[in-house]
Amino acid sequence: LFGIAVQPDGKIVVGGTTSDGLINEFIVGRYNADGSKDNTFGEGGFIITSPGEGYSAAYAMVLQPDGKIVLGGYAEFESTWEDFALVRYNSDGSPDVTFNTSGMVYTDFYEEDDNAFALTLQPDGKIVAAGCAYADYGADMAIARYNTDGSLDNTFGSGGKLTIDFYSNDDEAWAIALQSDGKMVTGGDMYSYESEEIIFELARNTADGSLDASFGTEGLVTTDFNWGSEYINALAIQSDGKIVAGGTVVYGANSD
Repeated sequence: LFGIAVQPDGKIVVGGTTSDGLINEFIVGRYNADGSKDNTFGEGGFIITSPGEGYSAAYAMVLQPDGKIVLGGYAEFESTWEDFALVRYNSDGSPDVTFNTSGMVYTDFYEEDDNAFALTLQPDGKIVAAGCAYADYGADMAIARYNTDGSLDNTFGSGGKLTIDFYSNDDEAWAIALQSDGKMVTGGDMYSYESEEIIFELARNTADGSLDASFGTEGLVTTDFNWGSEYINALAIQSDGKIVAGGTVVYGANSD
């Protein structure tokens, strides 16, 4: 389970990944307010989807104001390794054919493994997905923005996509949050080749995807707790604009 949301009618929607021991797939389910399965949704309250040609996994979910549900993660393809994968469902659980005609959207960054780990929804209905893109030299933060029909938003980054490299290190994004001014903050972890540590990292981009030079050093911030390996898993923006990041620190056999 990687996502949970409550509908205005009190029903609870959950999304994540399921496995039969051989292959991983997307799963979305809905419960009534009393905790019973909502049998009007999918089959027995659940829907399993296999985007791509092999393994797939969903790591994030958003519930749109119109009741549609978006899952984000990755789908495996023989020709392009793994791509960002988004699946959108209607409120009854059926595939939303207004979303790229099939209800599924795939995005390739570097022609190697690309994984989406976080989703957020803008007030204008555009969907933002964040994660990582792998290349021969390592991984970069990766962000894509989609129009409401599932097409990439060409007003964002380069053709709707952008990657962020923190000082030539390995980077992953696990959380994303929107500020009231339209700027987006992405949080994750960076493996530093210099110190051989994994530390907190934050990036802030303007609405068009450019790094916000007023944030940290040219839009980038790193934080080292000097305890071990540190990972950001969640972000929130306070009403005064301050950013709160939460996650995990691992030292030896322990984690906090």
